[in-house]
Amino acid sequence: MKSKSTFRSFLCVAAFAFAGSVCGGEVHKVPDGAVPKLAFITNNPSEFWKIAAKGLEKFEKETGVKVDLKMPPNGKVEEQKKIVEDLTSQGYNGIAISAIAPADQIRDLNKAGKKMNVICHDSDAAGSNRLAYIGTNNFEAGKALGEELKKRLPNGGKLAVFVGTFSADNATQRLNGIKEALKGSNISVIAQKEDNKDMTKARTNVEDVMNSYPDVTVLAGLWSYNTPAIAAAVGASPKKGKITIVGFDEEDQTLAGIEDGSIAY
Repeated sequence: MKSKSTFRSFLCVAAFAFAGSVCGGEVHKVPDGAVPKLAFITNNPSEFWKIAAKGLEKFEKETGVKVDLKMPPNGKVEEQKKIVEDLTSQGYNGIAISAIAPADQIRDLNKAGKKMNVICHDSDAAGSNRLAYIGTNNFEAGKALGEELKKRLPNGGKLAVFVGTFSADNATQRLNGIKEALKGSNISVIAQKEDNKDMTKARTNVEDVMNSYPDVTVLAGLWSYNTPAIAAAVGASPKKGKITIVGFDEEDQTLAGIEDGSIAY
């Protein structure tokens, strides 16, 4: 989620709050003269969200509307649920949320949507009554990664993927897109590992895969912090320089790794 997308998200929420149906769905309008209370809810406390925070700052400066940034401290569904419940009870007019486990959160999001405007960003909850999704088409992003892998590995290879949880829509869509692109190729997915937002486990998962699958050739991080964790584990191992590392999102360590060549893209 880049700051530009975050800015668009809140332009959309503010439009919902003031004017009615802009992007579709039932809208709760803010009374004339009132300033909307808005919140941006992440799916974890990763450093990645600093970029989004800059987008919120830009929105505040350009509109005069304050936006509260809310992060579930351990990236747990129950923490995110509590945040949504609190904001609803406090009379917020709109939230943008990256749903951790959308299939399990439909009831909660629909309940919130009866009181305030709800949109999704970063990771969708398409089964809910949210007004819109603002963000990457994660299936297409996964396909793009898969297509690039085929170009870089014409002779094939073995791929392992890492993420916080596959219950998140963005994780499943990215993986599905990768698999779709790799159909008919000689690149196969041999391991899919979750860390449940545990940064230590994010790295040990990589170490475990390298030990269990010595012929693995590609490691992919589906969430922002996974790619730096992969790079750190590979860089400290005998596999350094022998494994292709790829990932998503603009985490500083990922960008630095692309710059120095340790991360392919």
